[in-house]
Amino acid sequence: MEINIVKTIYKVSDFLSWQRSNSLVLSPSFQRRSVWPKAAKSFLIDTVVRGLPIPIIFLREQTDLNTLEPIREVVDGQQRLRTLISFIEPDLLKDFNPDRDSFIVKKTLMQISLQKPSAT
Repeated sequence: MEINIVKTIYKVSDFLSWQRSNSLVLSPSFQRRSVWPKAAKSFLIDTVVRGLPIPIIFLREQTDLNTLEPIREVVDGQQRLRTLISFIEPDLLKDFNPDRDSFIVKKTLMQISLQKPSAT
């Protein structure tokens, strides 16, 4: 069996689109449950807003034999993707639980610099 690893750059909107079309499997049987604390979620959103890189997300692509459409299983990166999806469009998470998945993003440096009064 040959393993083919391809590095691909995706946008957040790709993951949202896949989640909308049910072609993204966030929690395959081998994944652990959602365990990230709220502070880690806030830090991730801050990182994305600043345009900084986030760690690689590993996906396993398979073909749905009924529709012949690709299905992407998250091998590594479930916590990061759940955080992004719950922040942008929480209704896309079928198991969204406000107690577990809601969080507040602390101010980013970008927001702080935008709020500083200009020197006159």
